[in-house]
Amino acid sequence: MAIATLAVEDLEAALAEQGGEDRLILRLKPGQGLASALESQLAQAASKRWPLWCGKRFPQGATLDERLKALSLAEALAPSCGIPRRWLKAALQRQLKGALPLPPGFPTPVQVKGLARLLDLQAIVLVQETPLDGESTRLLQESGVPAVRLVPKQAAFSPGLPHPQSPAEQRLARAMAKDPQLAGLFLCNQPVETTLGHRYVVDFLWPSGRLAVEVDGYRYHSSRVQFALDRQRDYELQLSGYRVLRLTHDEVMGDVEAALAKVRRMVECLRGSPP
Repeated sequence: MAIATLAVEDLEAALAEQGGEDRLILRLKPGQGLASALESQLAQAASKRWPLWCGKRFPQGATLDERLKALSLAEALAPSCGIPRRWLKAALQRQLKGALPLPPGFPTPVQVKGLARLLDLQAIVLVQETPLDGESTRLLQESGVPAVRLVPKQAAFSPGLPHPQSPAEQRLARAMAKDPQLAGLFLCNQPVETTLGHRYVVDFLWPSGRLAVEVDGYRYHSSRVQFALDRQRDYELQLSGYRVLRLTHDEVMGDVEAALAKVRRMVECLRGSPP
């Protein structure tokens, strides 16, 4: 399972789009461990969702007969939900006693996977600025739930360098550095203040020519929220006297020379020479 990292300008807007009952949004503070936070929030979400687990309504009465019916349903559902019977029955017994369904004696990956299956989660959305370590990545992979990691765009890279998680930006930067007409013109990931008072970081900026070149990947620019943000961004940059050239990730990776030709033509146009 791949963990997609999405650098966004507006975290709150992205979170609003990512929200929903089938997704867990997990905000991690600096230094906070993923395992304990994930276990705790999943257990709380599962307890709130009770008695609807695994898409079924469990008997929740206090009588012995109803408890036995609930345990019998857990026994039957465990294989189809992909949950160990022993874990599900232990989690159920804790829930019936009014405790969080986080039974002791089970490793974290089993707890996380079981709780995610109880909730029928389709995604885990992490909000975290620091990179995920190997243990956290393995934990998410073992849960079997797709993970999306949201980070503030300004925290995802260093000004002056191409985005470390964008092969297209890195390839275009290398190609520009070798191009006789473009070498030394553009700076990577530069902040631009607009006349409306907003600050944007553009992928490539030619400061004196006031040209911004953006490299857009479909994964990060295809949502309604990001589409609208890109339109507003272009409007403000153009209002502030900048031209904006958008290249797609695929065209840079597929034919970087053709992408360079577009940049050169824009530069020539702004310099007043015929393309």
